[in-house]
Amino acid sequence: MASGKIATVMRGRRLYNPCPSPGSDEVSVTEYPFEGGSRVLVISEDGTVMRGYGAPAGMQVVKTAWLDGAIYASAITDDGFGVFCVSDGFREVLPPVSAKIKELRAHDGALYLVSDKNGADELYCLREGVLTRVTSTRYGGREFIFNPSGTTLTFAFL
Repeated sequence: MASGKIATVMRGRRLYNPCPSPGSDEVSVTEYPFEGGSRVLVISEDGTVMRGYGAPAGMQVVKTAWLDGAIYASAITDDGFGVFCVSDGFREVLPPVSAKIKELRAHDGALYLVSDKNGADELYCLREGVLTRVTSTRYGGREFIFNPSGTTLTFAFL
């Protein structure tokens, strides 16, 4: 909304975790339809649904992120939390594990996420299918934020 005013553009739907697409007016959102299941919608700034991707049975989409024009999502399956490329028909990028995945986002050509897979919430980088732990804190952290230059990281302790 270029005017700077706040407006409701969609009513009667359960939409969560909006993620703007870099360089366009599109936003990906997670929808939990009243009839069940979940899907990723791509909407324009006026609320028009541009595309929709229904999650496979047994998968609940949580959060999306845009990377190189593709949409990725963290999702819960029967096997745990995983990361999937929505644009490629929910292709598995990070196999589901029995640990939480939170705060999915794209930065510097990679996906970043927070997971408690080693017992405490830590920041991980997923680049070209390889998951690397970025932080190692005593009790874990949250709300990881890269500064604008991308050279430092700010976060809160639990």
